[in-house]
Amino acid sequence: MRRIMIAALIFAALPLAAPTPSAGAARNAGWKVGCGFSHRSTDDPIVMPGMKGMSHSHDFFGNDTTDSTSTVASLVGKPTTCSLAADASAYWVPTLYQNGTAIQPIKTAIYYRTKVDGGPVQPFPLGLMLIAGDSHATGPQSTDVVYYNCHSGPDSPDAPMPYNCGSNQIDAHVFFPQCWDGVHLDSPDHKSHVVYPTRSNGVRSCPASNPVILPRLIIRISWPITNGDGVQLASGPAYTLHADFFNAWDPAIQKQLVDTCINAGVNCGKQIDPRH
Repeated sequence: MRRIMIAALIFAALPLAAPTPSAGAARNAGWKVGCGFSHRSTDDPIVMPGMKGMSHSHDFFGNDTTDSTSTVASLVGKPTTCSLAADASAYWVPTLYQNGTAIQPIKTAIYYRTKVDGGPVQPFPLGLMLIAGDSHATGPQSTDVVYYNCHSGPDSPDAPMPYNCGSNQIDAHVFFPQCWDGVHLDSPDHKSHVVYPTRSNGVRSCPASNPVILPRLIIRISWPITNGDGVQLASGPAYTLHADFFNAWDPAIQKQLVDTCINAGVNCGKQIDPRH
């Protein structure tokens, strides 16, 4: 009953940040949540479900209960480090080390946007699993998928490896695919059920094999370091950056955000519920 009452209060209050359309609203349409560091473990409920301690080290955000045995049923409604209680999703990235010392991230910002022309965008189906980036990369990945830059803002270049940011902290960005096949919540390679849009004659669209447009998920991770020297990830070199997402959003609230923010062309800003 308490959880239902909280959800009702949040639902009535959304969008919680003033939705002010502007010239850039279509490009930035959507919302974001802030999710603090939750815990660190060598679990991975997508790639190695049920295999406790068998993965490389990950840093988890959002759902506090995430471990190797997590299922959608175990995640929904559980405590979260995110600024909106309706987001009980699990997010994780490989642990970052500098000169052999594990560095705890300061925070993450989770953005929900779109990069497909047309629509409408559909909410993530409950239990959807996504991976972006390549933990087995043998060289720098495309900066269309992952990149590092400095927290100072858009003037810092996007690069496949972390670099010297002077007095600013190092950030990383991971961009997830948003074209779903409309059927599977996961796939054997954990990727082919959701793919990136294609571009032809300046128009970005989803292929016929994956026609359902989902929100474009972007994770920005911030670490309390300013220089990329000596940086490694638990998965290997810094260019093996990747991130995972296990959807456990409250379906009604996520749908309202998709409709009133992304599909309405409105930048709703950061969503914060009464807990904060």
